[in-house]
Amino acid sequence: MPERAMSGWRRNKKTSAWPTAIGRSSEPLQTEPDICLAAMAFQRRNESFSMPRQSVQNRYFLIAAPIAFFAILAVALWNAKTVYDNQVIKLDEKLERILQNQTIVMSRAMGDRDERLLKLIGASLVADPDIVFVHINDETGNTIASLGRKATHGTSMAQQINVRRDGKLTDGGSLELGITYKPARELLQESLVFSAFSAFLAIFAIWLGGFLAFRYMVGRPIETLHQLIDGWKTNQWSTPKQPLPNNEFGSLTAAFVELHETVQARESELKSIKAGLEIRVAERTEELRKLASTDALTGLANRRAALEFAEGCLSRAAAIGEAVVVFAIDLDYFKALNDQHGHAIGDQMLCHASRQIEASMPDKALVARMGGDEFIAIAPCSVGAAVFIEKTGDVLVEKLSLPVILQQVECQIGASVGVATEKSGGTSFEKLLANADLALYDAKNNGRGTSCQYDADKHTALKSRRSLADEITQAIYNHDFEPYFQPQLDLWSGEIISLELLARWQRGYEQISVPKAFLSAIEDGGFSNKLDMMILEKGLDALIEFHRCGAPNLRVSANASTASLHSPVYVEHVLSALKKRNLPASCLAIEVLEETMIRDPYNEAAKTIQRLSHAGVRIELDDFGVGYSSLSQLALLPLHGLKLDRSLVSPLPGGQTEEIVRAISALCKELDISITAEGIETQKQFEVLHDLGCDFVQGYLISPPLSFSGALSWIQSSRSKRLIRKSHPVLKSIT
Repeated sequence: MPERAMSGWRRNKKTSAWPTAIGRSSEPLQTEPDICLAAMAFQRRNESFSMPRQSVQNRYFLIAAPIAFFAILAVALWNAKTVYDNQVIKLDEKLERILQNQTIVMSRAMGDRDERLLKLIGASLVADPDIVFVHINDETGNTIASLGRKATHGTSMAQQINVRRDGKLTDGGSLELGITYKPARELLQESLVFSAFSAFLAIFAIWLGGFLAFRYMVGRPIETLHQLIDGWKTNQWSTPKQPLPNNEFGSLTAAFVELHETVQARESELKSIKAGLEIRVAERTEELRKLASTDALTGLANRRAALEFAEGCLSRAAAIGEAVVVFAIDLDYFKALNDQHGHAIGDQMLCHASRQIEASMPDKALVARMGGDEFIAIAPCSVGAAVFIEKTGDVLVEKLSLPVILQQVECQIGASVGVATEKSGGTSFEKLLANADLALYDAKNNGRGTSCQYDADKHTALKSRRSLADEITQAIYNHDFEPYFQPQLDLWSGEIISLELLARWQRGYEQISVPKAFLSAIEDGGFSNKLDMMILEKGLDALIEFHRCGAPNLRVSANASTASLHSPVYVEHVLSALKKRNLPASCLAIEVLEETMIRDPYNEAAKTIQRLSHAGVRIELDDFGVGYSSLSQLALLPLHGLKLDRSLVSPLPGGQTEEIVRAISALCKELDISITAEGIETQKQFEVLHDLGCDFVQGYLISPPLSFSGALSWIQSSRSKRLIRKSHPVLKSIT
């Protein structure tokens, strides 16, 4: 095989045979563009939609075009390289054939040393356009012929010329031929030009086709979406008229149109709901406005509205010299009606009372419910008319005391009214209302069912009573009331059979011994029931100690107020107090006022008495003979005893009173009712009452009211029996 000489221009098999004209470079090609990622966003509603600075289409071509360009260029270069390599291989093979053929031809000439023939053969070889030089050497290496010149780009091959001498083949010299790659380079250049041209044509075709395809398949659908978005934002929506493409963009556009229709439907629905809500809000606002100034049950003004109205009236009164009359109205016996017949009838009674109050007031007056069964009326008027309007309180008392049929039930209550007038306009509404409340307080103290005018002269006394009421309220919660015990003596046995429980208030270091000083305030404050139970429970605790100290048959007698007898839980509280202390019902007597039984339109007190009597509690009618005594009560009520008021005992002996007591005693004997005389102070009274047939006596002659320790000492002593023996000869024999 021929040996290939590479010299300086020899091709290296480990490296590419690319000529330097192709342009070798050690630096990487800078072909990736600086791609900016941008996000499309909705602008404000009133701003027009604008395309982003670098659209998806531009970014697509910025990325795709260089990739396509370099891909096509790489293919073209690879194709050119392949053509070049093939041409080089052909030239090399041609060179090898010529060497093999010519060495055979030159073998004889070399053996004959025919230089002329050798040069002629060399000249014929140089005539070949692909061979650029011929170099013929003898066996010693001396040059026989050298034609042509070495090529800048090409290669050379040398081959030994064998000569037969003496029948043997020997080395006769060598033939070296040089070949140029110029044809391959020319073909390469043509291929590169053609490839570049083809690449640019392909790039342009790809760009044009991509642009048209992108425009039709992507750009136009996106533009349609832009138009839809702009139309939605500017309220100029127009549904696309052209058919949507059957691809992802068509589906997206259809979904967007469907979204718009859904949103439009929701907006229409929300607008309808909004309109309905606005109507409801307006109605509710009006309702709240009314509720803020109106009482929900009666429809009257409430406290807030009354305050605003009164301030306006007082301001006008100060400006033009008018008067303002304020009525404080409280319904009497409303709680009893509510407890007996229920809240439904109670509410109807409040509505009835509100209508009666409104009908009784002048046209310009405002009637307001302050809460519960309390009302006020504010009547602006001239100074001269104030005197006549003040009389409206009497009219109210009369109207509200009339019976009324509610749910087929005859109901009757009453009213107490306090009236205060401001004629100068210099008084605040709070003070004017306070004055009316003081007048109402005075009306209640006068026995309810009355109307009282505020009198400045009574102001101090009324405030003092109010202050007393506040102290009593605190005393009730502090349990500052204690029972005092006044013995009741059996006239026939001389034994102490009972102790009446009398409430006493330990007011600091001052002891209030007379209940009349605080009982009215307790009733007005609604604490009568609490006081009754407080005294009863403490009295029962004391009774247990009295039983332990030698008086096992002793009982206590407790007073029951009107409020207690009207309370639906009073009986349960009494029986529970007895059961808690393991005391029989017979050791307790309940004293009820005759006035309470007479003023009992709903028979609440009578029902309570029936239940207590049925449980075994002794019932006694207290203060009999005071006011309008009703003998029918003796037969109708389950009474075990009655107590003669001191007004029937004090005149004794003598006079018609003695005969009245004798008659009462005889009647009670027939009805099996015992008689107790209260207020015994003299021995003469003691003797006369014994002769008249009284059973028991109670008074200072026997003993004043005693504290618990005093009563305990008194019971343990024989003082009672000594007193009896000294005071009545008939009982001196009692041991």
